[in-house]
Amino acid sequence: MSLAPMRPTLIRQTRSLAGWTVTLICCACLDVGFAGSLRAGEPDPRPIAAAQIPPSEKAQASAPASPSPATPEWRTIGSEELTELLTQALQERVGPEAGELEVQLLRPWTAVKAPNQPLSLVLLNFPATGLAPQSILRFELRAGDKPIGAWQTAVQMHLWKEVWVARSTIRRGTPLGEAELARERRDVITLREKPANLDNPGPVELEFCDVVPAGAPVLARALRPRPVVRRGQTAEAVLEDGALRITLRVEVLEEGAPGQIIRVRNPLSRRDLHARVVDAQTVQVSL
Repeated sequence: MSLAPMRPTLIRQTRSLAGWTVTLICCACLDVGFAGSLRAGEPDPRPIAAAQIPPSEKAQASAPASPSPATPEWRTIGSEELTELLTQALQERVGPEAGELEVQLLRPWTAVKAPNQPLSLVLLNFPATGLAPQSILRFELRAGDKPIGAWQTAVQMHLWKEVWVARSTIRRGTPLGEAELARERRDVITLREKPANLDNPGPVELEFCDVVPAGAPVLARALRPRPVVRRGQTAEAVLEDGALRITLRVEVLEEGAPGQIIRVRNPLSRRDLHARVVDAQTVQVSL
């Protein structure tokens, strides 16, 4: 028996209904292994041919799902990571305004195992006198809220900052505007006093009250407001109380810059008073 598909057969029937001619057409389709017709909305029961499936979908359907790589529970803390943690903890302790901190380990660090979690370092000792070029630090490592252990190590530190440096020797009494200064990046960790901030000196004129050698950084204590009244000179003292205004000549007993409080003496009564310096010729006295 031949398995070749049969040709579709069209069957025409003509009937006459109420004067109208109606033609019925029936299509019978026969296929290998299946014969029949489908109604609207019904699925085709014939299997989809393998050739109709795209190759990419075949590969996806046949390939097994690859398992995602598991996150390791432990990791190693090396010397580089330890140095970063120490630098961060020390920098937070001294503050960013102190300068940029640089830390180096002076002893070999043996790597330790730690849980694969965010790490933090807690300093267990900090010098009362501040940072030093070399120091032994005790610290604790923590993974989250759980401590891993405590260690100590010797470190060398540098504190870099832009400071003002004297290009030539500056003598006492030199106005700030007449001094030869330069801005340089220096290691200020050995400085026990605060460097002078000359970026915004303010409206009050400053002068040097100490000698600054050439090449030395300018410290804050080396500067003071430039006095406008000197000891021994006379000035006009003003006393105001509402609408009342009294002026008299007084003797200046102390040097003073504008805004400072100094001692003055009434030459008539020989009484000492406190007055606020207004300018080079005037002080203000309050009751």
